[in-house]
Amino acid sequence: GLSGTTLYDSYLIMMYNMIFTSLPIFIVGSLDLDVYAPAAFALPKLYLFGANHVYFNYRTLVAWLARGVLHALVNFFAAVFLLGGLGGHAAHFPDYLSLGTWSYWSCVLVANSTLLLHARVWMDWQILIVLISVMLFPPILFIYSSPSAANLFNPSFHDVAANLFQSLPGWLCLGLVIALSVLVELAMDAWRRVK
Repeated sequence: GLSGTTLYDSYLIMMYNMIFTSLPIFIVGSLDLDVYAPAAFALPKLYLFGANHVYFNYRTLVAWLARGVLHALVNFFAAVFLLGGLGGHAAHFPDYLSLGTWSYWSCVLVANSTLLLHARVWMDWQILIVLISVMLFPPILFIYSSPSAANLFNPSFHDVAANLFQSLPGWLCLGLVIALSVLVELAMDAWRRVK
C-alpha cells in the first residue's frame, strides 16, 4: 500500500526559501537590468510599460503558475515512474526520505536554472550566487544526515546523503528533470514570442 510518510523533511522545507532559493532570487531580482541607465534616462517613456502593466498582468501570472505546475509534474512523474516512488517503496532509494530529498534537490536546481534563464543579463555575480546556492546543498545534506545531526533533528534522516549521492539512476534522472524543465522554459518562451 501507500505510505503516510511525508516526502520532504520539514527542516529541508524551511531551508528551501531561506538558503537555496531566496538569495539568488533577491540578488537577480534587485540587480538585474533590462535597460541600462543611459538608455532609461534618454527614453523615459520606457517606464510606461510598468505603469501600464505590460510586464506583470494576469496573463503573466497565469503563465508563471503554469510553469510551476509543469515543473512540478515533471519532477513528480520522474520520481514516480523513473525512480519507482509509488506503491510503498522508493525502488532506487531505500526509503521515502531519500526519494523526497532527491525531489527536493531537483526543485532547487530547477528553480535556480529557471532564474538564470529569465535573467535579462548574465553577470558573473549572478552565476556565482546561483552556483553557490546549488553547491551548498550537498555539504549541508551530508552534515544534516550525519549521525549526530540526524539524531538531534530527525533520526530517520541518517545516511540519506549517502543514499542520494550513490544512486546512479538518481543522478541520471536529475539530469533528465533539469533538461526537461529547461526545455519547458524554452518552449513557453518561444510560444510567448510567437503569440
